[in-house]
Amino acid sequence: MHDSRKVVENVKIKFHKSRAAKNEAAHAVVMKIRDLASEKTTTHTRTFKTETEAEDFAATIRVEQKSGSVVDRTNNNTFGEAAKRYKQHLQQRFDEGKIVYAYRSELSKCADLACETMWNNKPFAKAKLPDITLGVLEDVVMTQMKNRPNKRGGIGLGHKSMKARRTALQGVFKQAIRDGILRENPALGIEIHKVRYNRQGVEVERDTKLQTFKLDDMSKLIDASYEIFGKKWCDAEALSFACQTGLSFQEQAAITWKQIDFDHSRLIVRDVVRQVQKNCFQIEDVAKSDCRHRRVPLSPSLITELKEWRLRSPYSQANDLVFPQQCGNHYRTSDHWRRFSLNHSLIKAQLGYSLSWHELRHFFATMCVAVFSKDLKADWTYITEVMGHTSEKVTREHYVHWLDDPERDRDAGERLGQFRIEKVS
Repeated sequence: MHDSRKVVENVKIKFHKSRAAKNEAAHAVVMKIRDLASEKTTTHTRTFKTETEAEDFAATIRVEQKSGSVVDRTNNNTFGEAAKRYKQHLQQRFDEGKIVYAYRSELSKCADLACETMWNNKPFAKAKLPDITLGVLEDVVMTQMKNRPNKRGGIGLGHKSMKARRTALQGVFKQAIRDGILRENPALGIEIHKVRYNRQGVEVERDTKLQTFKLDDMSKLIDASYEIFGKKWCDAEALSFACQTGLSFQEQAAITWKQIDFDHSRLIVRDVVRQVQKNCFQIEDVAKSDCRHRRVPLSPSLITELKEWRLRSPYSQANDLVFPQQCGNHYRTSDHWRRFSLNHSLIKAQLGYSLSWHELRHFFATMCVAVFSKDLKADWTYITEVMGHTSEKVTREHYVHWLDDPERDRDAGERLGQFRIEKVS
């Protein structure tokens, strides 16, 4: 194992006026520390709120320095220090453009939550990494992190939230392995089970499969939207567009008029709305998959709706957004369309179930499977292209079970039976 023992070579106390003006810890103890393994010297700083605390800490370090004692891995191999280095690693990957802001922010927050959990009457951030086992992570950390308040005002986090917390834990220990403090990652063994209404067996498997969306429900939903909103703005058109094109919110919010080819009744998807940092969103030509720059066919009725909206819209130039806010800017999230347009339309249409904005894509997938399948052999290549999936495998996993023909199965059974009779006779 890597020898992370260090010795202190120099200690100084500094006062930061800028931090004092902000009412922050302004008394700093600056130490030059030499790593015995690599012989490298680094500078470490500890800040304190009062001068007395800083002087006491510096005095302690100087006594150990004179006695020739070694600063061991007390701070270097704690979970809190590893989490700090892991967040720095995430920031570096974000700066290099390898991860998006939302991913970096979520994992950093999960790492902080893990540090705040309690173990042996002290914060988990002070726990020694070699002392942390899989049992500790499952019984203490994951349990405490799961039993936190959720966004709906209740207690307990969902499956996706727990997976994010597990990813953060695994990342912290992976960082410790990169630093040479650990050899194995105990968080790799954490299992998160998704339970659906305490049902088991076939019922659970049936629920995990995406059910077919009825096209009659789509028509009712679009009609209800036009009855509610009429021609006030573009909320009804945005809902109808989402149902009939299968675009995600990030794609639809970035669509401009020049991307709609009215002559050939198609849409060319190029841009997406992407979060680049906290409270900062912008339109980027960055693909989520290899088939992001794809062509999506538009129905004649949808073409008519778009032409009518363009005549009413104050933003009808080629580079203007098709579905902007009334100020002309793009929407940041789908909250407005979901709460204002979709939810009201669902109540008006009386469909009896709720939908997220992203689930409107499945209406378009239903149309694609119905139109582009012959003799139960769907054109999966084309469906994959227009849906924007990364591969045909993803498309098949989502929609192949929609192809159901009882008559075909009955005929296949009879043919198999005839084959067996011929063999026996």
